[in-house]
Amino acid sequence: VCSERAELALTKFSQLQIYLSYLNLQLN
Repeated sequence: VCSERAELALTKFSQLQIYLSYLNLQLN
C-alpha cells in the first residue's frame, strides 16, 4: 500500500512538472 501511494504521488508530481513546463512555454 505504501509503495502504491508513493507511485501515485510520483505520477501526480510528473504530471505537475509537465503542466508547469507547458505553462512556461505558453508564457514565453
